[in-house]
Amino acid sequence: MNKLAIVIPYYKIDFFEDCIKSISCQTSKDFKVYIGNDASPVDPISIIENYLNPSQYEYYEYEDNLGGKNLALQWSRILEQVSEEWFQILGDDDSIGENFVEEFYKNLPDLNEEVNVLKMNNCLKFINGSEQRFYEGFSTGFYNSFDLIRRKLAGGLNSSLSEHIFRTKKYHEVGFDIFPLAWHTDDLFLIKMSDFNDLYF
Repeated sequence: MNKLAIVIPYYKIDFFEDCIKSISCQTSKDFKVYIGNDASPVDPISIIENYLNPSQYEYYEYEDNLGGKNLALQWSRILEQVSEEWFQILGDDDSIGENFVEEFYKNLPDLNEEVNVLKMNNCLKFINGSEQRFYEGFSTGFYNSFDLIRRKLAGGLNSSLSEHIFRTKKYHEVGFDIFPLAWHTDDLFLIKMSDFNDLYF
């Protein structure tokens, strides 16, 4: 049984094919994809059907654009459909390494019931093909979420919502705080999901 949901709040087509392609190339297929079309002017269904089997995803086409008002409202709307134990919110302009899902399952036995957040190594890929990594020197293990956010706010590291996996049960307890334009909603969400304690890297 799949334990992982990959949730994509879709609006922009620009890098969406790369996003979906990265999902289709996973070495482990034990996941379900939830795609929520936030009233985009560009229909993505041909891309989705080209890379994913119907059994791998659920597609929702919304008439009202919530992301333009507040991204967290769009995230919440799609998460209502998720039944898997864990979820990732993957930006429509982000992509994942081919062993992303495999590594999730590989590390799952090391977690206890108090761990509600997993953080993955991420990098920015630039137009010329070079990469900038943000977690050089980090080893697999536990890190204090509050310390990581303080480092982020001080400019010491990058952090985006897409590089995390969250426990669905805990999400239903804490939800999202709705800030203007969703600025720092993801930062507070990370801390609340981990109860100001540890996440697993």
